[in-house]
Amino acid sequence: MWTSLNPQECLTHIHWPIWNKQFFGSRFLETSIRHGDFAMASAAAQINLNPDGTIQQLSFGVGGMGATPIAFPSLSHPLIGKHLSSEAMHELANQAILLTEPTSDLHASASYRMNLARTLLSRALLGAFEQAQQRPQ
Repeated sequence: MWTSLNPQECLTHIHWPIWNKQFFGSRFLETSIRHGDFAMASAAAQINLNPDGTIQQLSFGVGGMGATPIAFPSLSHPLIGKHLSSEAMHELANQAILLTEPTSDLHASASYRMNLARTLLSRALLGAFEQAQQRPQ
């Protein structure tokens, strides 16, 4: 629960670019033993679609699968400008999880953590995509 800043350092600026809201979706999911505990695994996804349904921006990652959260820009960047099916999202989640090296602990084995994170990431990608497909009224 500590930051990586040294006592003499101070955070002065953070910049988060704002994505286009018209065809935007996001989803965050996590699983923990008890509410408020650290997650055994978590997943986040956000997507921006072009009006024709192709991907304009895609970002996703997992937590609980290593010392820090892990993003997968090498998997998301090649998908820009393409259509993405639900089957492709499940495969994308599988590819991402294979790039992680979780450890086992008191709460979950590495294998269980991988299966849990794969499921959470698939659901996060699908949920963000479905939200982005909803056209503004």
